[in-house]
Amino acid sequence: MKIIDASALLPGAQIATEVLHAIKQRGELCEVTRVVAPGRRTTPLGVPLQKAMARGKTLVHWDLKKRPFEPKWLALVRSADALIHGFLPEAAKRLGLDTRSLHAINPHLVVLVISAFPKGHPSYGRPAHDLNIQGLAGLITGFPALPWAHWSVVHRGTLDLLAALQTRSKPRKIALHVNIWDCLRKWGQLQSPMLQGKLACYQLYETKDHKWFSVAAVEPRLWKLFCETMGLNPQASRRAIALKFRSRTWRHWRTVFKKTPCCVEPVIT
Repeated sequence: MKIIDASALLPGAQIATEVLHAIKQRGELCEVTRVVAPGRRTTPLGVPLQKAMARGKTLVHWDLKKRPFEPKWLALVRSADALIHGFLPEAAKRLGLDTRSLHAINPHLVVLVISAFPKGHPSYGRPAHDLNIQGLAGLITGFPALPWAHWSVVHRGTLDLLAALQTRSKPRKIALHVNIWDCLRKWGQLQSPMLQGKLACYQLYETKDHKWFSVAAVEPRLWKLFCETMGLNPQASRRAIALKFRSRTWRHWRTVFKKTPCCVEPVIT
């Protein structure tokens, strides 16, 4: 079974394909090819975690922004059984990763899209990680303790994909869509203590009026945008960020980050 991991974010696709790699299908391990843009930096989560997510995968450096429909990419898609990504519809279409484009190349390809929010949700289109969504959904209690990272979307996405692959012999094109919001609310008991408050980029911060904000800007691009918005250096410590958050009210920061989508959201209690 050949799977293309075309994800740009850590949760969901990268971890789901790590799970799939370890699952035996017809006596053989899944073959996962991860597509990475040339020069892409590691996340603030560190090199060890990135190496763990790349374990057992074939790494292909390919810039879909510049070369989305070249023969090498078309051949890879034609030979695959499934493709997983987390791009929004507009970006997916620009990169040639929208369902219509992919099925035009390979009608039997199972496409799995992982997003933060379901279609129709007021925040659909905004980037967010599990910590942000737990805060927005009112699932965080017992401040200032940081809740465990939930990987429910990984389990849901993996199961949906495997089920689709088993029924793929039927003459139909399959496109799946799972989102963190629904998975957390339904599968909240599935947890992992991977991220436990040691990182400035994945943390709860208290505001001047004793309310809270969740920061989960773990990707370099989002971390850079967050620091620029806060007026801080990218090397800022947890203490520096905490002092900055405590200098203004919850309402102030909500207004600021509503205009700046970088995986920073208010905690609703």
